[in-house]
Amino acid sequence: RGEIDIAATGYSRQTTNLLAVNVDAAATIGLELPQSLLDRAGIIIEDGAESMAASTMLSEDEQAEADAAFLAGLECTEERIAEQQAILDAAVDS
Repeated sequence: RGEIDIAATGYSRQTTNLLAVNVDAAATIGLELPQSLLDRAGIIIEDGAESMAASTMLSEDEQAEADAAFLAGLECTEERIAEQQAILDAAVDS
């Protein structure tokens, strides 16, 4: 929508993990996947199709809220730059 100022946008560090399992690729190399792994997967690719676990699905409103929070976290302010620079300087000094 042109609402993001790229010059003032920071990088994102992902804080959640979503386990994706490609059953087809595992079968190609002769690897048998334990059911416990499949039970934990949020995305399973099998027979060329991708399925997503119900627990990973968000409603349209929840997705919009998550997207807005994600974009807000990308704002690169002078304060954020100073904090990150302090962390880098501390790492170099130690």
